[in-house]
Amino acid sequence: MKDSLHTPHPGKPMNVAVMGSGSGTILEAVYHEQMLLGAKSPYRICAVFSDRQCRCQELAKQWGIPALHLPLKRFLRDAGFDDIKDPVGRRAYDIEIVRMLMECGARYGFQADVILLAGYMRLVTSDFLRAFPNKVLNVHPADLTTLDATGRRRYVGAHAVYDALTSGESQTRSSVILVDDGIDTGPLLVSGPWVSYEEGEPVDTERAKKHQERQKELSDWPACVAALKLMANGRLGLSRDGKVLLDSVALPKAGVDMAALAEVL
Repeated sequence: MKDSLHTPHPGKPMNVAVMGSGSGTILEAVYHEQMLLGAKSPYRICAVFSDRQCRCQELAKQWGIPALHLPLKRFLRDAGFDDIKDPVGRRAYDIEIVRMLMECGARYGFQADVILLAGYMRLVTSDFLRAFPNKVLNVHPADLTTLDATGRRRYVGAHAVYDALTSGESQTRSSVILVDDGIDTGPLLVSGPWVSYEEGEPVDTERAKKHQERQKELSDWPACVAALKLMANGRLGLSRDGKVLLDSVALPKAGVDMAALAEVL
């Protein structure tokens, strides 16, 4: 497919390097789908990177997948940076992650086709994105089709679910995007199933958190798996003017909407 985000090769699954910072539930969902499909899986997890000691590392080791680990604070301290927000230090950190992934690929015989940010709690820099152009995916726990008065995406950032619920939304859904230099501004590939809010009123941080945990299973996981499978099969593309394509046809702003396009999955 012209402008495809990935060109599949017979008998060769798409290599996915997963980056996470926490419990690894998205990692689990992606891995379990891979195991369920077995030899028919169009993708495989080739490496797992984390910026701290977390369950992602444990899962990777349990499954026999290369596990990479580099704490940001330790790296910055050793490199002589005092401020964790120092942009030069952050760029150096991401360049080191790229080096680690490349070195891991050389050692284990793979080249990462896609980087999946699955609960990765740090923004990646332009240096990282240049190393993997149009290859970095992120799972965002909110609907990205809702716009504010200025035409920008309304529910972005770390508190997107809470913001949506306290704004009066009765349901939420997850989004899988191609990462760009902005915060949750990249092209929207897949919009997951809607999840109704059932935690009661008034909405507070604890109730929003419980809702988001339920949303992970019902929307994050299926959206992420769908995005990887569609991409691995060469069905997702990006036009020159930034429109997301499915089988070479431009999609509306929701990308592949799982609530409306289940038959394509």
